[in-house]
Amino acid sequence: WTTLNLLPRYNLQGYNMGISFIAHPIGGYSGGVEEDELYLRYIQFACFSPIFLLASERWKYYKSEPWKWNSIIQNHIISYMNLRYKLIPYLYSESYNYHKTGHGIIKPFYYDYPKMYDDTLYNNQYFFGRDFFVAPITNRKNTVIKRVMKKVFVPNGIWFDFLQGKQYTGNKYYSNFYRDEDYPVFVKAGAIIPMQTVVKEDLPTTLEVAIYPLASSEYSLYEDDGFSKNYTKGMYMITKFNYQYEPDNYTFSISKIDGKNLLSTRNYIIRFKNTRNITEVNINDKMIKYNCYYDKNDFIIKIDNQMVGRDININIKGQNILVSSVRLINEEIKEILYDLEINTTLKEKLDEILFSDLDVRKKRIKIRKLKRRGLDNKYIKIFINLLEYIQKI
Repeated sequence: WTTLNLLPRYNLQGYNMGISFIAHPIGGYSGGVEEDELYLRYIQFACFSPIFLLASERWKYYKSEPWKWNSIIQNHIISYMNLRYKLIPYLYSESYNYHKTGHGIIKPFYYDYPKMYDDTLYNNQYFFGRDFFVAPITNRKNTVIKRVMKKVFVPNGIWFDFLQGKQYTGNKYYSNFYRDEDYPVFVKAGAIIPMQTVVKEDLPTTLEVAIYPLASSEYSLYEDDGFSKNYTKGMYMITKFNYQYEPDNYTFSISKIDGKNLLSTRNYIIRFKNTRNITEVNINDKMIKYNCYYDKNDFIIKIDNQMVGRDININIKGQNILVSSVRLINEEIKEILYDLEINTTLKEKLDEILFSDLDVRKKRIKIRKLKRRGLDNKYIKIFINLLEYIQKI
């Protein structure tokens, strides 16, 4: 855990020296203890790092292989490894941007917020490309609530939890709680995130594009064959995505702006995040065949066998189409109560105290009195700490 806590700092120092690609073996390279939670947090950190590296010394009892862990942790590992592969189009484009501009893939928070430089709670946070920021988890979870308690500073603007879609207002501090499967990764409003759906494709034949509401933006996707220097001969392709946001009226376009067509046709999965109640879909070319459906809180338009280089313009409309997803601390506290293995009547009493209008001092007193009703000291301690944790944010 000590090593994991140092790794974000190495990446940030690398940015200071103009270096973006620094590799950290997942789980550590030498010595240490084989611990499933630690290994998973390494996997998650690596997922949102420039290099994803599985390596260690050759000893019999090292468990650097993802399939050597228990089935629950293994499922989380698989999920994040698949996510890493999905993000390759974004990572490749951000690497191209690094090549062209010198701006590294990982940028320290303290460049934009100098006050974070010496703040140990937040100085490990970093921007990941143009659209993400990450607040890496580098400590164990609390075994009582089975979550990591972590404070996060969200920068200016509106941001969304990348994995859950919850909305955060920027320039504020938040107390968050993360299960094993969760990780503090955020994407800004208006972001356009290109992803692939098939792992073993240098040039994705199906491209999934996630679009986040509440701001307009554009993104240039860079592609080449992934291994040769043919890009120096013009064998590359830059595709421009443009998103115009208006309340209840979204417009998204795809157009090729440079290079050659490296594919003849491509499938597109256009995912409008946090969007429902669509009543009208218009596409500029009537010859384009498409399907529409909802996936939880996302509205998806799927276009098959579209000629590469041909412009696509999509407009969707509806009534109250933005799904409210504001992050509420009360919801997270209730989820913690749901998961606790204590008497249900005690959960009701804790709920009554925690969500009352009493000041913190009186809440602490009432929580301590629950010992008479059979509430174990470890739960009393964690909820008193929880009150302090939330209040001091």
